Amino acid sequence: MEKILQDIGLSKNESRVYLALLRFGKMRLKDITGATKLHRQNALDSLDRLHDRGLISIVLEGKRKTYSAVGPDRLRVIMEEKEDKLEQMLPKLLSLAESKDKPKIDIFNGPEGLKTILNDEISTGQTMHVIQSSQTVDALAGSYLSISRERRSRAGITMKIIYSGKDRGFAEKTMSYRNTEVRYSDEDSGSTTIDIYGDRTVLIFGPDPTIIRITDKEVARRFLGFFEMNWKNAKRN
Repeated sequence: MEKILQDIGLSKNESRVYLALLRFGKMRLKDITGATKLHRQNALDSLDRLHDRGLISIVLEGKRKTYSAVGPDRLRVIMEEKEDKLEQMLPKLLSLAESKDKPKIDIFNGPEGLKTILNDEISTGQTMHVIQSSQTVDALAGSYLSISRERRSRAGITMKIIYSGKDRGFAEKTMSYRNTEVRYSDEDSGSTTIDIYGDRTVLIFGPDPTIIRITDKEVARRFLGFFEMNWKNAKRN
């Protein structure tokens, strides 16, 4: 069941927490960490994201919070919302595909796709401008970031990255990397991580993940303008 939940957009940790709440009902944090074997902070991050999606409810009993799963029908609503967003995005993507100077669009999947993007980032040698989604942070926080840090450091490539405030733990780890600037936003970027470098714009969806790379100077310019606006409004700490 965890794999199915991950296929529809939940991270591995979110899936474990949500299934535990479905099985055992109302739980406190210590019960959740015991049932899922997750570190306390990882469990809290997953609970925050599940709450943002409307998949759990939180009740304050005295000074302690208790957590309960919202019925699985909410998952159907989330899928319908994603389909609606895709329907809204399709005309823009089609207009790009039909433009006179067609941008090049590549689609990759999973860890191998991330490796392809990493190699492209290094070979391009341009500053990386990233808006990190909470919903893909688990997929990008493991060996990908470690390898990226080492190779970027050797290549002298700068990365500017905006995290959601709820992902401060990941952000603080990233701050220790050379040539890296980190800021925080009060708003999550939704389900998509955005990475702009050179004439490339990369969109990363979901915990597996699915990756779309658009090679086009005008598209990159527009996304870079969007990044700069968010960077200006983001907090340094």
